Amino acid sequence: MIVDQICYDVTGGAAGAAQRIHGGLVGAGVDSRYWHSAKIDGSTMPATQPIRWARDNNQNPVHQVWDQIQRTASLTWAKRRHRPGPSEKREYFSLGRLRHATPFPTSQLTGDVLAIHWVGKLFDYPTFFKSLPADRPIVWVLHDMNPFTGGCHFSGGCERFQNGCGHCPQLDHPRFSDPSARTLKMKTALYRDLNLHVVAPSRWLGEQAKQSMPFKHANSHHVIPYGIDVQAYAPIDKAKAKAALQIDPNRTVIAFAADSATNRRKGFHHLMEAWPAFDSHRVEGIMFGGGDAPALPADSASIRHFGYVHDLTRKQLLYSAADVFVMPSLEDNLPQTGLEASASETPVVAFDAGGIPDYVRPNVTGLLAPTGNSDALATQIQWMIDHPVERRTMGIQAREMMVEEFAGPVETARYQTLFREIVSEPIAREKRVA
Repeated sequence: MIVDQICYDVTGGAAGAAQRIHGGLVGAGVDSRYWHSAKIDGSTMPATQPIRWARDNNQNPVHQVWDQIQRTASLTWAKRRHRPGPSEKREYFSLGRLRHATPFPTSQLTGDVLAIHWVGKLFDYPTFFKSLPADRPIVWVLHDMNPFTGGCHFSGGCERFQNGCGHCPQLDHPRFSDPSARTLKMKTALYRDLNLHVVAPSRWLGEQAKQSMPFKHANSHHVIPYGIDVQAYAPIDKAKAKAALQIDPNRTVIAFAADSATNRRKGFHHLMEAWPAFDSHRVEGIMFGGGDAPALPADSASIRHFGYVHDLTRKQLLYSAADVFVMPSLEDNLPQTGLEASASETPVVAFDAGGIPDYVRPNVTGLLAPTGNSDALATQIQWMIDHPVERRTMGIQAREMMVEEFAGPVETARYQTLFREIVSEPIAREKRVA
């Protein structure tokens, strides 16, 4: 069995998860091939290569030029009128259209199964899906909501993707027939006749997908949680980890990490609202990832910013040095930072949002607070500070959970089973949920 996996990138949250799925399958003896944008540098992972888009030679050249002019004009108008510039309050938004056609590359993607990951800027939806072989089984692995919305990658609680979009709160000049409405209509029509199977890493994202217009016609829906290398995040003795980072061993260390601390969805501002409640003589903060270290009052507990951390050993030290990992995301799929912290025997305090409760289990592996409630978040963090024995027990239980449920081989075995089922069964239109 050959599995073609396509994803825009080779690094980052979604691409990192896709690469782990690919690597796990290769390690299990599956002929998995990972295809990424030609604009991206390659990966050291085996069988990883750029995808090349061929011209559609069956289309009249005049029609090709006219089609590109129309597509470019539509995209330019939509971006200038509805998304004229970046904003910290806006999520990433993509319409599934490119300025050039991307017909299905039959000479490259020859596998038995096509696994689609994060493809926000990889291909033009209409020219790709309309040229895709009708009998090719597709497994769409969701990393955010974009495949089934009118353009947003996280909806912020909006449920218009269930019945047509339009009047999009993430666009300027929203209206009934705005780009979100047209994009959702396009996706619904393109997916309708595909041999499509949807996989979500979290129960929350899976439920959102099942309720959406575009994925109502999918052949089956599944939940397969992310798997990580639990040995790579094996816990280091906390006293030794703190010493290695020159952190006072007598202080309770609170950690935060995100690709961008300025993204409001990641909720760092809620942690900062809670921060003054903590005793500066007992607590120290560490953070890593994107964004600047916050300006804090002189009497507040300090926060050390380690920037982006690419070295796995150093990341392992940071997670292990933390006594509590805080994840105040307001909406998320299955945040990998929390999984990595859990594997390092560090309990997580988080908001009860999205797929987070799948592994932050109250009083077992961590604590939850009502989403967006900074005071409640502070209360839960303070409880962890005041109860070192209990938080240590939660950390141990978090590690046990990771080994049993979220280890890489567990994820690989689930995908192997799914791919075998899909390849062996005839195309059916009955929906199935697993």
